[in-house]
Amino acid sequence: MKKHYLLILGILLFTTTFAQKGKNQIIPAIEIGLPAGEFDGYKTGIGLLGKILIGFGKNSQIGFTTGYSDFKSKVTTDDYKVKTTVVPFLASYRYNLSALYLEPQVGFGRYTTTIKEEVGGTETKTTNGGGAFTWAIGAGVQVSSIDLGVRYQAGSKDGNTIGYFGIHAGYIFR
Repeated sequence: MKKHYLLILGILLFTTTFAQKGKNQIIPAIEIGLPAGEFDGYKTGIGLLGKILIGFGKNSQIGFTTGYSDFKSKVTTDDYKVKTTVVPFLASYRYNLSALYLEPQVGFGRYTTTIKEEVGGTETKTTNGGGAFTWAIGAGVQVSSIDLGVRYQAGSKDGNTIGYFGIHAGYIFR
């Protein structure tokens, strides 16, 4: 798994070095996630995103997005808590229409659910997770050095889907 991450990072660095025309950008962002569909038993989540975009041509960019988001279950007590974390690894294509952009993404996501229970003064923690095919479709605007966007992201495995609407705000490093 680590070899895949290093390969992706190497490709991005190589491509950045030799990219021709276009806008190259690094965008760290904060994202608020609004659970949807089968995932609506969770509260609004919050997380961080990191995005690298490599420009080619006048309006196109390819990129890589990763991040970390936490979602807590709506069904919790002092003795029972459930949290799901989402870590996406997505390749993307961004098409820029002036300040507005459209961005489909596809890749892999790591989904981990942690359950903490306390019974009779003893706390137990159970963690269950795995990877799944993940996709997203988004749109946004870039104004000056600010990136504002919305997207729907979903990961599917064994007939279950974890999906949410993300709203992010980030800073553009050029």
